Amino acid sequence: MIRECIYWDDVAQYITMLQENIEAHPFCKLDSVFGVPRGGLIPAVALSNRLKLPLINHIGAHTLICEDIIDSGQTIAQIPRPRWVASLLVREGLRLDYWPTWYARTCSPDVWFVFPWEDPRGPTKPDRRWRYETL
Repeated sequence: MIRECIYWDDVAQYITMLQENIEAHPFCKLDSVFGVPRGGLIPAVALSNRLKLPLINHIGAHTLICEDIIDSGQTIAQIPRPRWVASLLVREGLRLDYWPTWYARTCSPDVWFVFPWEDPRGPTKPDRRWRYETL
């Protein structure tokens, strides 16, 4: 499996893409943001600030649910039929009952992603030797 580091610059770019797509959605009436614990919290805080919506610890009918990656689909499947879901990354080839409303990038199933908040020893700027190591 290939390991790929997602850098803070990548995260900022993905958040901007999500924000623009959410704001362009004509029927979207969001009132709050919820981050799936662990990986979804940082994107949730960023989108909460950008969209000027409160970050909450429960899910309502008009809550945007945020995730860093929808990998197997098991985590998001535990949430009862969410209406609005945003994710930085979504694995290609997933068989989900519902697809996220917004996502910044699809990704291959053979890549393991390391987000900047997961490994404090990881690089802070691109280092191609580290980016494509085999696990």
